[in-house]
Amino acid sequence: MVSRVMNSWTGIFSPLMIPHKAILSCFETFSNMSPFVKFAYFTANQAILEAIHRADRVHVIDLDIMHDLQWPALFHILATRPDGPPHVRMTGFGPSAEEVGKRLTNFVRRLRVPFEFEPVAERPGDVHPSAIVARQKQGEE
Repeated sequence: MVSRVMNSWTGIFSPLMIPHKAILSCFETFSNMSPFVKFAYFTANQAILEAIHRADRVHVIDLDIMHDLQWPALFHILATRPDGPPHVRMTGFGPSAEEVGKRLTNFVRRLRVPFEFEPVAERPGDVHPSAIVARQKQGEE
């Protein structure tokens, strides 16, 4: 496999062409079976929750939003915050960003969490940082 990957980079072999849906299906199966993936999601979500403890607006940037397996648990917790959920804006990078964004938007709507999703089909390295628009609160400069 290493030879195939390295040689595809040098042009000797063409890269493996695996349908995106097959990759997603395999990853979902692996994620459901592996405690490591679940632990990674839990740890990342916990870090996000600590960072946004009292925020009323949050912007999450997912640099490879291949699927939406990580985010439902976070949105469930945000929906039950005593002071109400924050407005969440999410920017997702990757070829499946638009599809994932639609699923997340439908899911989050049912939880009544204010949400907007911005899909970016390109890889993060191909996008200039100025393309990710930061929004300030009314009255901030």
